[in-house]
Amino acid sequence: MNQEFKMKHQFINASAGTGKTFTIMEIMMNLIEEDFILNQATNPNLLSKILILTFTEKATGELKKRLREKLQEKIQYASDVRMKTLESNLSSTKFIPNLDYKIYLQNLDLCNISTIHGFCNMIIREYELETLTCEGSKLVPIQDKIEQALYEIQHNEWFVNTTTSKNNLIHLLQTSDYFNEGKKFISFAVEKYLAGREYLPHWEEFKEFENELSNSIEISEIEFSNLQTAIDKVLLKIAELKEIGFLDGNKSKGFQKLWKDLQVKIQNSKHNDLNSLLEISNSLEESNLKRTEGGISIKGLDVFKFSSYLIKDKMVDQWKNTIEDTLTNDTIQVVNKLNEVFINTISKLKDKFLGYTIYLTIKNLKNELNESKWISYDQMIQIVNESISTNPLLVSTLRERFDTCIVDEFQDTDQKQYEIFSKIFFEDSHQTGKALVVIGDPKQSIYGFRGADMETYFQAQEDLKEYKRQIPLDTNFRSVPELVEAYNQIFSDEVSQEQNNFFPIYELNPKVSSLQNQEKYTIHYNPVKSSSELKIQLDKNFDDGAIQIVKINPTNISHLGEFKNLWADFISNEIINLVVSNNPFQYKKNNEIEKIKFSDIAILVEDKNQGLLIQQYLKRKSIPYSYYKERGIYQSPEAYQIKNIFECLLNPNKPSSYRKLLISDLFQVHPSQLSTFDEHSIESYEKSIIDKWKNLSKDAKFSELFRSIEQDTKILWNQKDYSIIWERKITNYRQIFQKLLQFQIKNRSNLEELAKELNKMMQEVQSDEEQPLFDKETERDAVQILTLHASKGLEWPFVFLFPMKVVLRNNKYSDAPTWDESLGRRIWKLSKFHSINDDVYNKNLNENKRLYYVGITRAQLRLYLPDLVLYNSKMLYYNSIIQSKLNSIRSIYEQLKSNKYFKFIEYANQENDTNNLDKLKIEKSEQEKRSDLRFNFFEIQNSPKANYLLSYSSLAKFTSEMNELFSEKNPNKLNDEGENSFYEEPKGKKDIVLPLGKETGEYLHKLFEIIAFNNFHENNKDIYFSNKENQWDSTLLKNFTKYGLYKNNQLTRESIKSLNDFIKSKYRNETFQILWDTTNALIPLGNGEFFRLSRLDKKDYISEMLFHYKSHEGNLIKGYVDLIFVKDEKFYIADYKSNLLEDSSSEGMQLKIQDETSSYYLQRDLYAFVLWEYLNKIYNEEESLSKFGGVHFFFIRHMEEGKDNGIYSDINTLDTNSWNKERFHKIKLDLQMRISSINQIKI
Repeated sequence: MNQEFKMKHQFINASAGTGKTFTIMEIMMNLIEEDFILNQATNPNLLSKILILTFTEKATGELKKRLREKLQEKIQYASDVRMKTLESNLSSTKFIPNLDYKIYLQNLDLCNISTIHGFCNMIIREYELETLTCEGSKLVPIQDKIEQALYEIQHNEWFVNTTTSKNNLIHLLQTSDYFNEGKKFISFAVEKYLAGREYLPHWEEFKEFENELSNSIEISEIEFSNLQTAIDKVLLKIAELKEIGFLDGNKSKGFQKLWKDLQVKIQNSKHNDLNSLLEISNSLEESNLKRTEGGISIKGLDVFKFSSYLIKDKMVDQWKNTIEDTLTNDTIQVVNKLNEVFINTISKLKDKFLGYTIYLTIKNLKNELNESKWISYDQMIQIVNESISTNPLLVSTLRERFDTCIVDEFQDTDQKQYEIFSKIFFEDSHQTGKALVVIGDPKQSIYGFRGADMETYFQAQEDLKEYKRQIPLDTNFRSVPELVEAYNQIFSDEVSQEQNNFFPIYELNPKVSSLQNQEKYTIHYNPVKSSSELKIQLDKNFDDGAIQIVKINPTNISHLGEFKNLWADFISNEIINLVVSNNPFQYKKNNEIEKIKFSDIAILVEDKNQGLLIQQYLKRKSIPYSYYKERGIYQSPEAYQIKNIFECLLNPNKPSSYRKLLISDLFQVHPSQLSTFDEHSIESYEKSIIDKWKNLSKDAKFSELFRSIEQDTKILWNQKDYSIIWERKITNYRQIFQKLLQFQIKNRSNLEELAKELNKMMQEVQSDEEQPLFDKETERDAVQILTLHASKGLEWPFVFLFPMKVVLRNNKYSDAPTWDESLGRRIWKLSKFHSINDDVYNKNLNENKRLYYVGITRAQLRLYLPDLVLYNSKMLYYNSIIQSKLNSIRSIYEQLKSNKYFKFIEYANQENDTNNLDKLKIEKSEQEKRSDLRFNFFEIQNSPKANYLLSYSSLAKFTSEMNELFSEKNPNKLNDEGENSFYEEPKGKKDIVLPLGKETGEYLHKLFEIIAFNNFHENNKDIYFSNKENQWDSTLLKNFTKYGLYKNNQLTRESIKSLNDFIKSKYRNETFQILWDTTNALIPLGNGEFFRLSRLDKKDYISEMLFHYKSHEGNLIKGYVDLIFVKDEKFYIADYKSNLLEDSSSEGMQLKIQDETSSYYLQRDLYAFVLWEYLNKIYNEEESLSKFGGVHFFFIRHMEEGKDNGIYSDINTLDTNSWNKERFHKIKLDLQMRISSINQIKI
């Protein structure tokens, strides 16, 4: 930035890659140099008068680093100028001496570079009297306090002081789904209200719902009877039209079923029974039955606008004449009546119940806040804002302290934050001489979920207009000219009332706001220029298309999973072509030819599941990758190592913690030598060090303890192998030790309290955008996988975008800004209390536009985008945003033989040249080779070879142990006893009685082993769900007791003293429900049909089948398969899983099983391979392949009678042959590799 900075306000609009941080540094240098010239003296105190605010610790660290580098650069420049002056024997009259910049560098800590929350926290702590805060008031996450407040309401308000009848309360809790989605919405809404944003209605208005909830609710008997008659009439009309052949039987089936279900429910309900009325309203909400302009809609499908939904194709022309006066009018009348009676009265009652609970929660929390017991992060902002608004003395004090405020990433501010630094630096600035500089890019505002509000950006832009210091940064210093030009074409403004282009972005929904209001809240794209001074440039042999647009062409265009898989497959193959083909990609860096490395490539994903999917494809091709999981230093391997040390010192008799320390990088003891380290048998260096640590911790000499951990162990021993990874590890240890020591000194904590504090820090959720300062996974030569949020501020030569997020149009809980004509301004509303689906869609669409803009602009040389034109355009945000632009670009450029901007590719499933795969394995860098040798210090030369009998669980356990001990990716995968944890904790998915855990899993597995499936035929259902004893009750109780559920009061929560007690208990009912649902769920077969286990004859299946598999090295693997059954002459495997899944959808289960760090995929492949080997002994190879049906995993807590929920299936179908010879060969190689790894370290 070649301009002087005259202590004036500035509004700097910085597009992606245009040098935002560089500009901030130039401003800082201008301030320093101007001060020196004006005062003719070096004044390091100037730094203390400058305040730089940003939004993340990562950004503050980067700014401090860049400022230090800038000062060092100035010092070197001044030195060079002085030397040249001396050599030429000229006098230097206009030149700033070295000393001046060195003093600024030495006093760099005086500069106030902080997050906005850090700045506000400083004000509260240093000005407690002015901000009316109490000393020692604790800063806590608001969600913890909301959870506590709801607990108190449940126990004190509802069940003690409630005016609502108990029956009404129970029904409202059930129908509002309070303990799952309802509670989540309340927490969401309370947090939003407390953050200070203006919502409609105001939270205090919810108080009026109290009286409505206390009254009895009913519908008049006459009205109820009239509804029954009207629905009967609609059904009669449907039957008449079907009888004369007018309606299509298949198409109208669902329409008819909807009305029949309503008819049955109303017939079985009473006009004054709230429970049944709520059930009917729930049904109406689920069907989304609404009146529309064209007639009615069901589940979003406008039935009467798309008449072919109901009528036969040949009857379309007769639609209006025949039906409009009969079925249409009758149906519309009933829908109107249903909405009036149920949706607008009964259904709203649930929302009012949630609203009243929101009122109680906020009221209670505000009372606590007024007592200053604690503050949240949002409350901290509000306290500072209110204090500055009401206390002129505080404002005056802060103005004396600071002269200039620079706000970085201004697009991520909210109204309250802007008001704080606006009041200090902007108001009355013509008298105070203060300056406010804001720098940001509205196109990169991607933290709306964190409270960022674009209205603040627009307001500041308006406020600073009169100063005429609005500076656009419009030269891109990141990307090559070809890419910049391609960006300009993709992002170019196309003014339209539709949001199907990138830009402009209408922050207000165009459908509900006037053009005048829209323009005020609209983000435009202004073309940027390319720089001729780039350090990185394209080589002329590789300049064919800066943006590569890849049309994905799967076999099944209706299945999004196929698009994802095919795009992941293309990415992995293209990386091989770029890096290790016979003609690898080259580019120029500082005018030198560079070959592309894996670390030059980034794959930007939208969520964890996409990241896991692309990992699998990179693994298959042996491509090194680093999955950047947004961990801070407290989620690093070093933090887990310190946790292990604390556990060992606190529990010296716990062998697992002791062993973990011995084989860690602290002592590097080989596992084969662990038996010689029985702590009671020998005195060793390692044991003496640990004993020393015990004594130091007892004496509270933690400074010495931490020093000993660093100096007396082997964590520094790899200095000869010095690298950024080594430095990162050491820095992590030191940072954590420093933080713990500060906590210990402040609180005089003992070791147990330190361990709790460390555990608390480790459990804190890291925000999506927060990059750890020292724990990067991006230094080694590996492809980088990041979320789009995490990629902000970073850049790579090559970028692949993975944009396949499905559109959410009907969020269960959300908020959105909308224009309110009655108020004449923009205001926020909540989805439960307003119909804002269009506004929510508009907000989410805009968030994704900005997110994709960030991702796309990370590339320096080349960008890869998928063309998903074959997928339903309305289903994906990506298609809604970019598809029409891609189509128009394709029509312009596709016919050109060569162009530097766009290249078009079509991709269908294919395998890459295996020669490249071999070359890839050979050409790994030395650093990558070292990082692959996870057990390099365990190698024992000339060790005798031995054969072992392994179990499946030991194989899975070994894999998990290696991940835990030596991988940075999945620490603490095992429990302390080293057992595989197949039992996940529930996350509000469904109410359960039988506890999760090993005992319950063994109990249910045993029952499935001994029961006869055909005993659970639907004709016998009443037997199992009555309170009378049946043939299986004694078996259930026997195993209930055998597996520890009877004895453990914590698990059962009630006393069961006899069979009769057990028959009456909820545990017996849930057990039978699980058995019944599992045996009567619909299980898919390869021919496309479904069947139930209850229809299987005993001769057609075997439970708990024992197997032994002999590997090529002579080792035996032993295990049990839960179930093998034969259906339609095909053999299928099934395994029971008793855990609850966080995501039990088909796609969620697919991703969980495919995760190669889990035990699921290993279990599936091993069992399948064993069965195939068995079939090979009976049939020839081709026949055994045809006989192999596939593998099912039964997640029994998610299975339901008559449905295919909770069933993961990997089976051969009529269309796909997923279990083939090649796949079994890969499994065999994988098993050999795992067994060989165990042999290398087994005693």
